[in-house]
Amino acid sequence: MKTQKVYLDYLPEYDTYGISDEKIKQLTEAGITPILELAPEDAKKLSAKQKDKNILCIQWHPEDFAAKGDKKMQSIYNWLFGKAKEHQQKQQFKNMMKQQLKNFTRG
Repeated sequence: MKTQKVYLDYLPEYDTYGISDEKIKQLTEAGITPILELAPEDAKKLSAKQKDKNILCIQWHPEDFAAKGDKKMQSIYNWLFGKAKEHQQKQQFKNMMKQQLKNFTRG
C-alpha cells in the first residue's frame, strides 16, 4: 500500500483541524494510506495559540469499511493503539522517576 501526505483542513465550525470521512474513503479505496499532517503555516498558527498542549482528536468510523470486508482499518487502529500505549509507558516511567527523585531528596 502506498502512503501519501495529506494536510488537515481547518474546520471553522469546530475551530479545529480535520479530514472528512469522504476524503479518507477516497484515499483508502485508491490503496493509499494517508499520513495526516498540519500544513506548516497552520502548525505555526496552532502552536502560537496553544503553547503547552498536545491534543489528538479522531472521529473515525471504521465500521463502514469493516462491513465491506476492508482489513486496512485494523492496521491504522493497531498503530494508534501502539502509539497510545507507548505514550502511557513513557508517562508512567517519567512519574516513577519523579517519585524516586522526590524520595531520594527527602533523605
